[in-house]
Amino acid sequence: MTNVEFNVAQAKMSERYPHPYSSTALMSLMGALLSVSYAFCVERDLSQWRLGWNIRLLTVAYAVCMFIILFLFLFGLTCWLDIYIVTQFHSWEHVGTHRSLTIMICR
Repeated sequence: MTNVEFNVAQAKMSERYPHPYSSTALMSLMGALLSVSYAFCVERDLSQWRLGWNIRLLTVAYAVCMFIILFLFLFGLTCWLDIYIVTQFHSWEHVGTHRSLTIMICR
């Protein structure tokens, strides 16, 4: 599913189901389950799924660390922008405008 199709499906779902975060979590969970089931169908040898003290473990650890660092950076950036915009404009009205920019940068 491409990003555009995902956004269209999410927009249609949000019309009927007014909880955007739980619907996004549900779609992500279903995508993860679909990916895991596809991976199990493609690679049936369970010894290939085991992580040993080799490059596979290092790759997983690196990916998790990069995800955590990126998440903390973007969360910190969003919080800093909230504070900066409120102090500059003395209002919370402009805070929503940078959030869409932050979301576009993340994708």
